Amino acid sequence: MACRWSGLGCKVRPSTPSAIALSRQKLPYINPSHTKENKSELGAYVVNVTSQDHLVTLIASGSEVELALQAQKDLKKIDIDSKVVSMPCQELFNQQSISYKNEIINKDVPVITIEASSVSSWEKYSKNNMGIETFGESAPFKEVYNHFNLTSAKIVELAKKIIKK
Repeated sequence: MACRWSGLGCKVRPSTPSAIALSRQKLPYINPSHTKENKSELGAYVVNVTSQDHLVTLIASGSEVELALQAQKDLKKIDIDSKVVSMPCQELFNQQSISYKNEIINKDVPVITIEASSVSSWEKYSKNNMGIETFGESAPFKEVYNHFNLTSAKIVELAKKIIKK
């Protein structure tokens, strides 16, 4: 039987493969309040939105969510509202209802995906994908991100370009 991390423990999922992915990096806890609700269970969820009339959606998973949240703060400084989505499991998200998927990713709002690895799996959600396509660099993650221009400044630059503001 397969086991999938649920945030509260392990759930048996006999029909699907599973993995627990952990980071070596020290990352901040992104949820402002403790809850027993397992938001990851649907594959993706909104972490933060600065306005319901946001102009761009930033999607990330794992340690890249911190980068998306920083980019959101930097976008807000220049009056660009955004939504940050954590998508820890694309397969689970793809199984959700159309209404849930549309709630998470509004087809009328440009999307930028952020991935510290290959962006090929993100292409179904966006044509604006930021990632690192090579393998083997070793350093603290912020140094690697800077080396490959996977930074908040570059995300802001892309956001301004795609929304033409």
